Amino acid sequence: MATTTIEARCNARPTRLAFVLPTPDRALLLSVMTRATTLWGGRFNPIVILDGATQRVEGRYYALQASKPYITRQASLLRAFDPDLLIGPTGTVLPPELQPWAHRTFSLDGLTWDPVGRGARSYFVDVQPILREVWEKEFRNVAQPSFKLRYMKKANCEGSVLLAARFGLYEREDHYEFLRKTFKAEEITEAGLRELTWPATFQTPLGITGLYCHSTRPTLNPYAAFLLDPNDLFDVVDYWNLRAAGMVLLPLTTESFRDDRNIISAFSERGSYPMGPLNPNGMTIIKARSITDEQLAEVQGWIREEHAAKGNVIAMHWVPEYDRHGYPASAELDIEPVRGFESNATGVLIDGYGRIDGPKPLFLDQSDYYAHWSMDWSLSTFRTPDACYQLPWLNTGCDKLVSRAVGFGSNMDASHVSRNAIVTRQKGDDCDIRLSPITAAQAVKAFLKGVGVEYRETSEAGLALVRIIEMLGDLYGSEVFQNAAIRRTLKDMSMGDPRTVHSVDIAVRLTLKDAQLRGHTLSEREKREGSKRLLDRAIDARVFRVGFVFQCSTCHRRNWYAMTEFSSTYSCKSCFSQEKTPHVHDMEWYFSSDGLFRNGNNLNGNITIVLALSFFREIYHIDGIKYAPSFLYQLNNEEKEMDFAIIGSESFRPDTEMVFGEAKTGATLAEDERAKLKAFGLKTGAYICFCTLAEDFSAEDKEYFKQLHRDGIKIIMLPGKLLGLDYDGVSEFHSRNRGRSASEADWLRRQTIVDTLGEEFAREQGIWV
Repeated sequence: MATTTIEARCNARPTRLAFVLPTPDRALLLSVMTRATTLWGGRFNPIVILDGATQRVEGRYYALQASKPYITRQASLLRAFDPDLLIGPTGTVLPPELQPWAHRTFSLDGLTWDPVGRGARSYFVDVQPILREVWEKEFRNVAQPSFKLRYMKKANCEGSVLLAARFGLYEREDHYEFLRKTFKAEEITEAGLRELTWPATFQTPLGITGLYCHSTRPTLNPYAAFLLDPNDLFDVVDYWNLRAAGMVLLPLTTESFRDDRNIISAFSERGSYPMGPLNPNGMTIIKARSITDEQLAEVQGWIREEHAAKGNVIAMHWVPEYDRHGYPASAELDIEPVRGFESNATGVLIDGYGRIDGPKPLFLDQSDYYAHWSMDWSLSTFRTPDACYQLPWLNTGCDKLVSRAVGFGSNMDASHVSRNAIVTRQKGDDCDIRLSPITAAQAVKAFLKGVGVEYRETSEAGLALVRIIEMLGDLYGSEVFQNAAIRRTLKDMSMGDPRTVHSVDIAVRLTLKDAQLRGHTLSEREKREGSKRLLDRAIDARVFRVGFVFQCSTCHRRNWYAMTEFSSTYSCKSCFSQEKTPHVHDMEWYFSSDGLFRNGNNLNGNITIVLALSFFREIYHIDGIKYAPSFLYQLNNEEKEMDFAIIGSESFRPDTEMVFGEAKTGATLAEDERAKLKAFGLKTGAYICFCTLAEDFSAEDKEYFKQLHRDGIKIIMLPGKLLGLDYDGVSEFHSRNRGRSASEADWLRRQTIVDTLGEEFAREQGIWV
């Protein structure tokens, strides 16, 4: 039995729901806000309206900018929030742009259930356990509680969707009565709110849902006033979602902003920080989509004239976007996962199976057994290179694989892959999960299934690659193949012709003639040591076998013999006569290749693949990639072969990326290969990496790559001059060129397009690094 250790960074948090409304229905929107007010983490749950036909959009910004389709913007919002589940009315049909979330979409009716036949209760953790904990720690036997509970009257919230979005709304009056009696909660009026300084030491019903949660504020305009029409449901939903993203917003309306002078002044002072003795930064006003530029200018001018805001008053003529605009590494709103109770956990796996315990919400006890919450698991194993717990996001196949291998849940309880981790659904005070092994090949198979491609099996070349890497020790051993002299010697010996050790050593040293180490050219001693290290590693991996060349006294033919093939006598390989072994002390040693390394096609192309895997391994900082060897797949009823697949992930960055590779020893791609790769790229949406041992790609291949890029396929090109770089070379290439792209794969795509296809083509396509 193989025993391994698995470590996890764990985050016990509320389940993040995205509420989906088919149309801008006021009553349905109020009911969703009411439901969110009763859930732990409810104020972090975004709301999406599917039908945007009646949305009003005003202002020169939207007239000048090429506006994206409404539903595309909603898809970007969901990608930014990365909700665990989508919740909508029964029968909700998602448009094609939102189909990646279809298997995680459930009915509003499912938010309540009766598991033991004693009355309906919330499926997910509600605010009652939180209020119980707050009472014990903050109010019971405390003369002066650290904060006060205040609420807006139910009738007022029902009459104004903005007030409901701002303060929260309970379904029944007895909820308010409970707050008044237990916590001495006070009713607050609109007029009373305007007299308060900001931030007042009070908590609202909606604010309670965020207790025991930590939400990272966006770096761009974390504090802002939001000018909106309180009767426009789309404006109110934008306000709700921006605040759910972590922003601190002060809602203003064109009718009442003059009455808000005190709170505007307090808000501005709180959100400002000094940028010099005479130049404090100021207040930002975000214009909702239905507000005109003239209305925004009126509010901005009044605040300036009245000096209600400290510092500058900056007008932002658009609602912040949730997606990236081409090159920038960050969006206007980068939404971090909600953090609850965090810890590190360690478990022991036996043959890949085991159990691991994480933290739990401290306010839950056995009475909350039927309440559900979520756990983020960032899992990593050591000395198990095939174990793969980082998988592509928003892929139905990967979600199904995880639901079977981690946590073993189904339906709303199913585990899934988030942008940052694996998410499991937990219940009550249970905080452990069971694990089954997930390999890189399984992950690739699941990903392909999720995009409609059938993974068949590992190919013969793939099986050979696995064995070659085993013989090398691991990908560290690829430095043997990074040396051009060793590759050339292997090719020369592919038919079994040996080479003297001395001649190979000289050839290796010549390749190190201009080599540098940390900025200085290698000395002769360092070249000798470098050559010896490479040849020793090649011998240990059986890339080269050491022996002698003997001449048979019977047939006079010369043959190479390994050390294991002779003692005091040997058998002639040509005529099989028994010969006496000559004295070897004055004979020259010879290298020969054998087994998998005696192949006229560079080990079935595996030298190129090993070098490509090694290159990506350094780019992704050693532990950031898992790989699957060459495999057969079926697409459009045709069976094809893919040379390798890489699952790349980066520490402290979201997303796991799929890179599929085509490796060549130097020949131009054949026409059928081109058609295969184009179809595969269009179907999967993954990165397609082209690798060659030649110093550069042919002009014909480059024209093909240009067309692939124009067709929207994400291409990476690695010629021999990159594949031959050692660790220091790759590190220097990475540090010298790394720009501000969103990910390593995206940077490589941009960089190799500039380097291989030329700066002129890159400029035409709007690509820079």
